Amino acid sequence: MAWFILLTVAWGALAFGAIYEWARWPLLVACAAAGALGFAREVPRERRGVNGPILLGLMLVAVAVGVQLVPLESRTIRRLSPATHEFLKQYDLRYALPTIGDASPEGPASILYGGTRSPQSPHPQKPKPHTQRYTPHKKPNNRRR
Repeated sequence: MAWFILLTVAWGALAFGAIYEWARWPLLVACAAAGALGFAREVPRERRGVNGPILLGLMLVAVAVGVQLVPLESRTIRRLSPATHEFLKQYDLRYALPTIGDASPEGPASILYGGTRSPQSPHPQKPKPHTQRYTPHKKPNNRRR
Protein backbone atom coordinates (compact mmCIF):
# COMPACT_ATOMS: atom_id res chain seq x y z
CA MET A 1 0.00 0.00 0.00
CA ALA A 2 2.85 2.42 0.83
CA TRP A 3 4.41 1.90 -2.62
CA PHE A 4 1.08 2.56 -4.31
CA ILE A 5 0.68 5.86 -2.45
CA LEU A 6 4.30 6.83 -3.16
CA LEU A 7 3.83 6.15 -6.88
CA THR A 8 0.60 8.17 -6.90
CA VAL A 9 2.28 11.18 -5.28
CA ALA A 10 5.26 10.84 -7.62
CA TRP A 11 2.90 10.74 -10.62
CA GLY A 12 1.27 13.99 -9.51
CA ALA A 13 4.63 15.70 -9.04
CA LEU A 14 6.21 14.41 -12.23
CA ALA A 15 3.13 15.14 -14.33
CA PHE A 16 3.54 18.92 -13.77
CA GLY A 17 1.13 18.99 -10.84
CA ALA A 18 -1.46 17.10 -12.90
CA ILE A 19 -2.87 20.23 -14.53
CA TYR A 20 -3.28 18.50 -17.89
CA GLU A 21 -6.18 16.22 -18.74
CA TRP A 22 -3.88 13.29 -19.55
CA ALA A 23 -2.38 13.53 -16.06
CA ARG A 24 -5.37 14.60 -13.97
CA TRP A 25 -7.69 11.67 -14.59
CA PRO A 26 -5.19 8.85 -13.91
CA LEU A 27 -4.13 10.70 -10.76
CA LEU A 28 -7.76 11.07 -9.66
CA VAL A 29 -8.40 7.37 -10.22
CA ALA A 30 -5.22 6.40 -8.37
CA CYS A 31 -6.12 8.64 -5.40
CA ALA A 32 -9.65 7.23 -5.26
CA ALA A 33 -8.28 3.68 -5.42
CA ALA A 34 -5.73 4.40 -2.66
CA GLY A 35 -8.47 5.86 -0.47
CA ALA A 36 -10.78 2.92 -1.09
CA LEU A 37 -7.99 0.44 -0.32
CA GLY A 38 -7.12 2.36 2.84
CA PHE A 39 -10.72 2.23 4.08
CA ALA A 40 -11.09 -1.47 3.14
CA ARG A 41 -7.96 -2.62 4.99
CA GLU A 42 -8.22 -3.81 8.54
CA VAL A 43 -6.25 -1.62 10.93
CA PRO A 44 -4.45 -3.22 13.88
CA ARG A 45 -6.00 -2.43 17.28
CA GLU A 46 -2.98 -0.46 18.56
CA ARG A 47 -3.17 1.95 15.59
CA ARG A 48 -6.89 2.75 15.87
CA GLY A 49 -6.51 5.66 18.33
CA VAL A 50 -6.47 9.32 17.34
CA ASN A 51 -3.05 10.96 17.37
CA GLY A 52 -3.69 14.09 19.45
CA PRO A 53 -0.68 16.23 18.43
CA ILE A 54 -1.24 15.53 14.74
CA LEU A 55 -4.93 16.37 15.04
CA LEU A 56 -4.13 19.58 16.94
CA GLY A 57 -1.61 20.63 14.25
CA LEU A 58 -4.12 19.99 11.48
CA MET A 59 -6.77 21.98 13.33
CA LEU A 60 -4.37 24.93 13.75
CA VAL A 61 -3.57 24.87 10.03
CA ALA A 62 -7.29 24.76 9.20
CA VAL A 63 -7.97 27.74 11.49
CA ALA A 64 -5.05 29.71 9.97
CA VAL A 65 -6.39 29.06 6.46
CA GLY A 66 -9.93 29.98 7.49
CA VAL A 67 -8.85 33.28 9.06
CA GLN A 68 -7.10 34.30 5.84
CA LEU A 69 -10.27 33.70 3.83
CA VAL A 70 -12.30 36.27 5.78
CA PRO A 71 -12.59 39.44 3.66
CA LEU A 72 -11.68 42.69 5.39
CA GLU A 73 -12.90 46.18 4.56
CA SER A 74 -10.36 48.69 3.32
CA ARG A 75 -10.75 50.73 6.54
CA THR A 76 -9.79 47.69 8.61
CA ILE A 77 -6.79 46.95 6.39
CA ARG A 78 -5.74 50.61 6.56
CA ARG A 79 -5.95 50.54 10.36
CA LEU A 80 -4.17 47.18 10.83
CA SER A 81 -1.50 47.56 8.17
CA PRO A 82 -1.05 50.94 6.44
CA ALA A 83 1.71 49.56 4.19
CA THR A 84 -0.59 46.81 2.91
CA HIS A 85 -3.27 49.40 2.21
CA GLU A 86 -0.85 51.54 0.16
CA PHE A 87 0.45 48.49 -1.72
CA LEU A 88 -3.03 47.24 -2.59
CA LYS A 89 -4.14 50.73 -3.61
CA GLN A 90 -1.30 50.89 -6.15
CA TYR A 91 -1.34 47.32 -7.48
CA ASP A 92 -4.88 45.94 -7.13
CA LEU A 93 -7.42 47.70 -9.31
CA ARG A 94 -10.43 46.15 -7.57
CA TYR A 95 -9.11 47.41 -4.24
CA ALA A 96 -8.25 50.89 -5.52
CA LEU A 97 -11.48 51.65 -7.41
CA PRO A 98 -13.77 52.02 -4.39
CA THR A 99 -11.30 54.44 -2.80
CA ILE A 100 -11.29 56.56 -5.96
CA GLY A 101 -15.08 56.41 -6.17
CA ASP A 102 -15.57 57.45 -2.54
CA ALA A 103 -14.42 60.96 -3.45
CA SER A 104 -16.80 61.32 -6.38
CA PRO A 105 -20.13 63.11 -5.82
CA GLU A 106 -22.09 60.42 -7.66
CA GLY A 107 -21.62 57.60 -5.16
CA PRO A 108 -19.08 54.99 -4.15
CA ALA A 109 -19.19 52.87 -7.32
CA SER A 110 -19.00 55.55 -9.98
CA ILE A 111 -15.93 56.86 -11.72
CA LEU A 112 -15.82 60.25 -13.35
CA TYR A 113 -14.52 60.24 -16.89
CA GLY A 114 -14.37 63.51 -18.78
CA GLY A 115 -17.30 65.05 -16.92
CA THR A 116 -19.62 62.14 -17.61
CA ARG A 117 -20.24 58.89 -15.83
CA SER A 118 -18.41 55.83 -17.07
CA PRO A 119 -20.15 53.42 -19.48
CA GLN A 120 -20.13 50.79 -16.72
CA SER A 121 -22.39 52.90 -14.53
CA PRO A 122 -26.10 52.07 -14.41
CA HIS A 123 -27.10 55.47 -15.88
CA PRO A 124 -24.51 56.54 -18.45
CA GLN A 125 -24.89 59.99 -19.92
CA LYS A 126 -24.18 60.83 -23.51
CA PRO A 127 -20.67 62.29 -23.83
CA LYS A 128 -20.42 65.87 -25.02
CA PRO A 129 -19.41 66.28 -28.64
CA HIS A 130 -16.18 68.13 -27.87
CA THR A 131 -14.41 66.47 -30.80
CA GLN A 132 -16.55 68.35 -33.37
CA ARG A 133 -14.40 71.44 -32.99
CA TYR A 134 -11.45 69.56 -34.45
CA THR A 135 -13.33 67.75 -37.19
CA PRO A 136 -13.90 69.78 -40.36
CA HIS A 137 -17.40 69.59 -41.75
CA LYS A 138 -16.23 69.76 -45.32
CA LYS A 139 -12.93 69.13 -46.94
CA PRO A 140 -10.87 72.22 -47.53
CA ASN A 141 -10.26 73.21 -51.10
CA ASN A 142 -6.51 73.58 -51.46
CA ARG A 143 -6.49 74.22 -55.21
CA ARG A 144 -5.35 77.62 -56.39
CA ARG A 145 -7.19 79.28 -59.18
